[in-house]
Amino acid sequence: MTDKKRETNYGTVLGCGIFLWRLLTSVRIALLLFTILAVVCLPGIFIPQGEDPSFYYHNYGDLMGSLITALDFDQVFNSTWFFVLCLLLFINLLACTIKRWQNYYRCVIKKPSLPAGLHFLGSPFMHTGLLLVLLGAFIGAFYSFEQYCEIAVPGSQGITIGEQRYDLQAVGFDIEHHTDGSPSQYYTDLKLLKDGENLSEKTISVNNPLSYQGLKVYQFNYGWLLDLSLEKDGSSRNFQVKDGDQLALNEEGSEILQLRFYPDWARDAKGRPISRTPQANNPQLAFLRTSGGLPVDIVMLKPQESAELGDGLKITFSGYRNYTGLHVKKDPGVPIVFTGFVFLGCGILLYYLISSKRGRKGE
Repeated sequence: MTDKKRETNYGTVLGCGIFLWRLLTSVRIALLLFTILAVVCLPGIFIPQGEDPSFYYHNYGDLMGSLITALDFDQVFNSTWFFVLCLLLFINLLACTIKRWQNYYRCVIKKPSLPAGLHFLGSPFMHTGLLLVLLGAFIGAFYSFEQYCEIAVPGSQGITIGEQRYDLQAVGFDIEHHTDGSPSQYYTDLKLLKDGENLSEKTISVNNPLSYQGLKVYQFNYGWLLDLSLEKDGSSRNFQVKDGDQLALNEEGSEILQLRFYPDWARDAKGRPISRTPQANNPQLAFLRTSGGLPVDIVMLKPQESAELGDGLKITFSGYRNYTGLHVKKDPGVPIVFTGFVFLGCGILLYYLISSKRGRKGE
């Protein structure tokens, strides 16, 4: 009786295992998961992502807004259920890939010819490629790094990736211009340092990044940094602000100092200030002081000039320099995704190209 019971239990476990394996390797399950993922991606395409909950209540109403936030349709690609669906698809692809390699081995044993071997190699290659693409996407989603930083030239800024800390040092900056004075290309002389050691250096430009062990630093944009100081009642404060920024002159924020930099200052036909070119041929800085939203003072200063405003406020325009905007990225999943596409492409060629040749030979 005991042996029969053991055999029954073994048969039950074996039957469940076979059923589960057939379920995991089912093409229908894979197509179903692909279809579900395609459908659930639609909210991520048509609904703005990552907004404050009040945004959805205001734009979609209370009922739809609560559904969107409750179902994580406001962050589809970062939701738990989206990750679970992708994980199920990954498991299904893994099982199908194992099965395809098993089938390939059996086919090669039965038909040990080179054309047949290459033809039947296409299917496991395609499945392996899809598996690697999905695996790379998973790794990128959890371990990728992305940061935007603005560095005064010359200047440096630290970035931390995992447990590693690097320093980006902008040594120089240059702009090429078209004949009409508009910028055509801009360059940053960049160094990547770690613990004072120079790991890599390059003059980067748009679409020509610095690369080091999977870390890429792209030239993104540039602008002007303005050095100025404010003096009042014997106290002085120094500021470094970007062109177009504004400063609050009191804690309440009712008094605002707005800044506008003109690299090549001039006036148009109506007497309004303009910059003839983006080059610093005649630099001047405009200050507009408002109180309660109403203009109080306005003044134009050249570098190293000062002006007295109301209430004993003194402003000094100390100087200007460029800043470079850099986009720093590191995605360890990219090489895996690239390898997956190589497997996928080779698999398609092997399966269909060699198959069509064999068909023509048999005709």
